[in-house]
Amino acid sequence: MKKIKWEYKVIHLNVEKDSGNSMDFQSPKKASDKTKGVLSEEFLKKEFPKQFERRKPQKNTAAQLNDFFNIVGKEGWELVEKLEISNQLMIIFKRKIED
Repeated sequence: MKKIKWEYKVIHLNVEKDSGNSMDFQSPKKASDKTKGVLSEEFLKKEFPKQFERRKPQKNTAAQLNDFFNIVGKEGWELVEKLEISNQLMIIFKRKIED
């Protein structure tokens, strides 16, 4: 009788729960508003030009995960578990090892 062998892939997801203190670097106006005007829109644009340059919008988190899961699924990986260790989220995949 042939033994089934498995291999595992563990992925660490950087998940940060919004504490309400994060800065929105897509818009200097929104960032200024979050500081209640202490840092002006003009000051933020001047001091942090790279943070406010026009960028292509990123996909939302669900769409990014969907793309990732489809890629690993096509490679034969199956999601079997998610673990929260302290403030870290790990997702675990497995697939059969073909002899």
